Amino acid sequence: MPSEADARVWYEFVCERLADELGGRYPTADSEPAVGVYRAGLGEAQAAQQGFVEAVYRNDQGAAQIAWRELRVIADRWSSHPDFPGPDHLPVREGGVDGE
Repeated sequence: MPSEADARVWYEFVCERLADELGGRYPTADSEPAVGVYRAGLGEAQAAQQGFVEAVYRNDQGAAQIAWRELRVIADRWSSHPDFPGPDHLPVREGGVDGE
């Protein structure tokens, strides 16, 4: 099972990529949609990371795996980015999380 620190690494990676995207679109004459996309993406990442932490504290392995997978799916959007968290941060495989 990944740790809270692992989830934090992935969450911060997602936050940085969302900020990069926002920076590329803002400011423009019509920047409100870009800010909306940023806020929505950030909210999804925050919910997944928080869900993971809460599940770990409840010792709910199933919920933790679901939240971890949600965070990873969000991050996978930038899988070719040079800062993409590597194998030290437990990639998801079919049937569960590596390291279980």
